[in-house]
Amino acid sequence: MHGSVTGAHASWAELRGRAHGWTLVAPNRRGYHPRTPASREDFRADAADIAQLCRRPVHLVGHSYGAIVALLAAARTPGAIKSLTLIEPPPLPSVHGIREVRDWVHRMAALRTAGPLEPAAFLTAFMHLVGGPAETAGYSDQLPAQVELLRSSVPAWTADPPWRLLSAGHIPALVVSGGHSVVFEAAADDIAERIAGVRRVIAGAGHFVQRHPGFAGLLTGFLREHEPEPAFRTGDSLSRSS
Repeated sequence: MHGSVTGAHASWAELRGRAHGWTLVAPNRRGYHPRTPASREDFRADAADIAQLCRRPVHLVGHSYGAIVALLAAARTPGAIKSLTLIEPPPLPSVHGIREVRDWVHRMAALRTAGPLEPAAFLTAFMHLVGGPAETAGYSDQLPAQVELLRSSVPAWTADPPWRLLSAGHIPALVVSGGHSVVFEAAADDIAERIAGVRRVIAGAGHFVQRHPGFAGLLTGFLREHEPEPAFRTGDSLSRSS
């Protein structure tokens, strides 16, 4: 599950060429081309979509906003999730008491309500807050629509996953951060503790950890540990291929 602004193809392009021996199926969330336009991003609606697609056991992977979607989808269908990988999940209410997190949430909320109207300028300010690349030239001609989708989204930091249900499901979990931000490190630490997940940091990777050359090996190694038998199946995440 991809995060905000970038759709599935751009989010997972580097991983697609490195995850040898696995099949990557990456759906676009609501509002992302070529899906039907949507008025806003909503992690609850996206989680319902993904839960519907998890008809067979899958390894579910989510980045940023998509990590929240993955958490909620896993809570809906715990029996169908072989493992859960969360990359740079945003700070949830459970860590809002940390000063740096509280300041970050205030700045992000201010950007959404009073930030630049010009899409590229808004994206630059957003990337500064999340630790992504500052340049905007690589984004598609869908940028204006994607920025408006982000600007009006249900804020990721308001999500409140059912931790007790997730913990009871005993889903093997990997929580990865890029070692660039107190805010995202605190979020990843908290989530990993709540779901008894394996916690890893790829220092210097920034917000788009999945683009780092070392991420594919970390991910596929984790998936192999939780793939008990050869499988020839498809799903909306990573699954073993022939």
